[in-house]
Amino acid sequence: LQQVSPARAEVTMRYRFALPPQPSVPRSVRLVLHRGGSGCWLLDDLIMPDGQGLRPWLERWHAAAGATE
Repeated sequence: LQQVSPARAEVTMRYRFALPPQPSVPRSVRLVLHRGGSGCWLLDDLIMPDGQGLRPWLERWHAAAGATE
């Protein structure tokens, strides 16, 4: 856990990724957390191995194709 500020922290999660028949390779993702109004930590974004955040990707997808309301 790396606390960036009193209201923001990051956790690095390391794992092994495999698509058989290739051997597994080490990867990591960063979980970006922010402190909610109740004081609990909430997941704000998941930074993928290529450095891109999942949240902006989902927002772009929703704006382009996911908005059905």
